[in-house]
Amino acid sequence: MRGEETRREIIEQPELMRRAFTILSTPAKYAAETLAGRSFIYAVGEGPSLHPAVLLRRALPRSGGPQAVYLSASEFPSWLPDRPKNPAMVAFSEIGEEREILEAVSVLRRRSEGAPVVSILGAPGSSLHRISDFALVFAPGPRRMGLFSPMAVAGLLLVSELSKLIGMSARAFSLKGELESAPDMASEALQRAENYVHVVAESFNKAKSTFIVAEPPLLAAAMEFAFRLSVFSGILVEVSSPTEFLATKHRMVSEGTPVLVLEPERSPEVVPAAERYGAEVIEIGPSGPDLPLGVEPGREVASLVYAPTLLLLVLEVTLLRGLDPDEMEAIWYE
Repeated sequence: MRGEETRREIIEQPELMRRAFTILSTPAKYAAETLAGRSFIYAVGEGPSLHPAVLLRRALPRSGGPQAVYLSASEFPSWLPDRPKNPAMVAFSEIGEEREILEAVSVLRRRSEGAPVVSILGAPGSSLHRISDFALVFAPGPRRMGLFSPMAVAGLLLVSELSKLIGMSARAFSLKGELESAPDMASEALQRAENYVHVVAESFNKAKSTFIVAEPPLLAAAMEFAFRLSVFSGILVEVSSPTEFLATKHRMVSEGTPVLVLEPERSPEVVPAAERYGAEVIEIGPSGPDLPLGVEPGREVASLVYAPTLLLLVLEVTLLRGLDPDEMEAIWYE
């Protein structure tokens, strides 16, 4: 049956989170020690590997850690100062061979001798693995839907351990507790979504473009959805914050354009603004109503909980449009 292998991957996402948490909890302590004492962290990635970097950038200062910024690796050399002050890098990469990421590491070391680099990746023995000061590696075998979930877990474990090092034990404990509960919440949300996702997917059947509106805690999940929907079904997706959407982007909506709003109760102005322009609004949140997840995760792990359900929607849209995601070549992470 079309899409069965891809569906299996999506259903396994919560278990991937659990495995990543178990396997990487201890290595994350050593990764944190590698970054100890650094006052600014550049979180870099390229393509889909940038999405977990968004989570790390948000969580670090909120957990008492150093300031951080996320950048695509291709843009990093242009934004890095000639003499950066006490920097470090966390490089996210699915395959560990992206030219842009390897170049970003090289540029950092040329401009700041001794700046540590921690990588989070799915390819042991890769070029990035070899040149990193420390690497958190999770290699689950062949995947079509990438490594967002385990890489995000790794990044948040690193944040938790950095919080401990600087004496913010309460925040570290809280974040780790949220991480431990995330797989069960993601699994519950997936099971509930099975009853709704096919109907929701029909809104995309003839769509050429769509919008997804998300506040910062869910930005990483929105970016992952946008990337996968574009790759698998060819639909253009614009990711927007509620503020951006209400300021200008709602004017780009055409009659019948699907607009996904994540947690609409937090930004109640978005739905009527989209509807005024004839959008097909889809509300996704703890209580839906179009796609109710039935869970309310902690803010730092919200993207982890939402992402598998959004990937399930990607699958249903792809199948409804007559495509077979199983024909997409799987990438081997081993």
